Amino acid sequence: MANQRFAIIVNPKASGGKAIKKLPEISTVASHIAPEYMLHVTGSIEDARVRANEFAALGVERIVAVGGDGTFNEVANGILESGRRVELGIVPAGTGCDLPRTLAVPTSIKDALEFALTGAARPMDVGLARTSTTERHFLNVAGLGFDAKVADRAQRKKHLSGKKAYIAALAQSLTDFGHIDVSIEVDGTTIETKAVFVSIANAQYLAGGFHFAPMAVIDDGLLDLAIISDISLPGFLKAVPSVVRGKHLNNPHWSHYPTTHVRVTSATPALVQLDGEIAGTSPAEFSVVPRAIDIVAPTS
Repeated sequence: MANQRFAIIVNPKASGGKAIKKLPEISTVASHIAPEYMLHVTGSIEDARVRANEFAALGVERIVAVGGDGTFNEVANGILESGRRVELGIVPAGTGCDLPRTLAVPTSIKDALEFALTGAARPMDVGLARTSTTERHFLNVAGLGFDAKVADRAQRKKHLSGKKAYIAALAQSLTDFGHIDVSIEVDGTTIETKAVFVSIANAQYLAGGFHFAPMAVIDDGLLDLAIISDISLPGFLKAVPSVVRGKHLNNPHWSHYPTTHVRVTSATPALVQLDGEIAGTSPAEFSVVPRAIDIVAPTS
């Protein structure tokens, strides 16, 4: 590991500025492990993708992303667009850090950074989404419905940051709670339903800790389509504790389909979120790209 070339990309706005406040600690840890590391603090979330691509072209062997799921997504897309097999390390320092939960990476920035710089990498599947406006990869979970509505509203709350923005968006979304009319094509079957959630999971958690897809495995060559069909607001709220614990799989409103490809259309365009970031609207297609990226994570 001593001769490996590292780069670190930090999102300064993650979790209301948590990551930037930790920059001295990040620099100290990184300098001890990799004295010649490169560091970039992003000016925008799109900047993370561009700079990751540039670091890959320079021959960097491992890029560590410090932020939340959106930052991890951007850095991964930059790596994948480069066409180079660059390893990805992740350090949770954002509001939505669901991918680290599945991977069981350390929760403190210091411990996570040490692990991201020194741990072994292993291949991980990624999802590929095609929506009305974009084609891009996702690491964690893509979705339409309630989670996309919350993600969109959180991004619009410029006067708030981090967890406060997410909580405010969640509360607002409960006031107009409802379903979307969708047609879902999966494995030769068409499912017509009213859905609160349509999630396409590569990993297990979403929305800041909901254990929504406990059956998902990051290297099984599959995505996990999970649908919560039309349910009342009281029924949804009653089910929330079981979803947090991953004990909702017997709920009659829940259905699950392991698959490699999903197509979703809706009666009216529905927002699509990829790792917590809005990426166009339906119609949308989702497919798996097996073992497409090397992620620094404990072996399962």
